[in-house]
Amino acid sequence: MVIWDDNLGVPGEITHFDENFSFVKFVQEGPDIFSYYILDNAVYVAGTYYIGLSQTSEMSLNLGFDRNT
Repeated sequence: MVIWDDNLGVPGEITHFDENFSFVKFVQEGPDIFSYYILDNAVYVAGTYYIGLSQTSEMSLNLGFDRNT
């Protein structure tokens, strides 16, 4: 997971990078299963910021966007 600060409306400098999660929580809500990635340490953010994922290998990164919830 990557957190960037704001640079005039686009992602700027990386303020947090975590590629090893010690805990991932899976929750089923009806037919859907959601993954919650818990950070090892709290990360302070203020104002506009951007959160995303960084692909660090050639393995498939399976992501989906659920418009039903």
